[in-house]
Amino acid sequence: MSTTRKMLILFFAIVVLVVAGIGVNALVHRSITTDPKQLFDNALNQNLSGKAVTCTVATSKSGTAQTLAVQLDLAGKTNAHSLMTITTDGSTVQTEEIVVKAGDYLRYTKVASAVKNADGKQPDFSKILNQWIKTDGKTAPQLFGLTALGGCVVPLANVSTTDKATLVSAVENGKVFVTDPSKSVVADLSGQPTRQYQVAIQPGPYVTYMQAVGKLYGLTNLQSLNISDYNTKTPRKAVFYVNTKTGRLVEIQFTDESRVVTFSDYGKVPDLKPPAKSITNAQASKLVQ
Repeated sequence: MSTTRKMLILFFAIVVLVVAGIGVNALVHRSITTDPKQLFDNALNQNLSGKAVTCTVATSKSGTAQTLAVQLDLAGKTNAHSLMTITTDGSTVQTEEIVVKAGDYLRYTKVASAVKNADGKQPDFSKILNQWIKTDGKTAPQLFGLTALGGCVVPLANVSTTDKATLVSAVENGKVFVTDPSKSVVADLSGQPTRQYQVAIQPGPYVTYMQAVGKLYGLTNLQSLNISDYNTKTPRKAVFYVNTKTGRLVEIQFTDESRVVTFSDYGKVPDLKPPAKSITNAQASKLVQ
């Protein structure tokens, strides 16, 4: 067989393999993106075994606007990094918080207060700005636990394959996030191709499910809740947006309140280290005049 013929056969074989590969990938991608129910279920289930994610919650009520962005190290189960901005009555406060095994550290990056003290003067916060304060550690479990279990609506965790299967069955049988996939629509969300789902979050089943996630994930902040207190509450209505290319949940918009939850940086583990220098709460209080 001539060298040229061998080259042609090899080239043809490569083309066939490449085309076959593209065809398989296209079929897989198509099955995920064109099946509304599968897309929705997979988006929720993936968040039970994630490495990391950033969740941002923006709310507005009675003249107060708050934005809280939290990076969670789901595999580490303790590390978190947050940026928060609160604006109300002409005042703005911005904070940054780092939660690691070594401790919980908080600093004020901006304080613009319209409030005056007893002398009729505005307090001077300049000395406390960008000073890392090591807190008593009581807020550390709350930041991670409340964000992972409820703060971002859907659970954010990293459980074993066996535990994930248990939770997937629980959320489906418990009818926690009720939606009709056949009524979902394709929508553009800030340039992202998404499918939009109208969802009714059932309070009783939701609390039961979140408690189950917490138990398997090692978080106890919801275990004391009484399910009977939630069974008669009205379902919460929200719109879930799932990216049709990545299969990831990217945003949740509530229809009965000004609250938007966005998800980004899936798998990007925050590189967190305790600050080189920090002060105590007692020292920080003396810096405000």
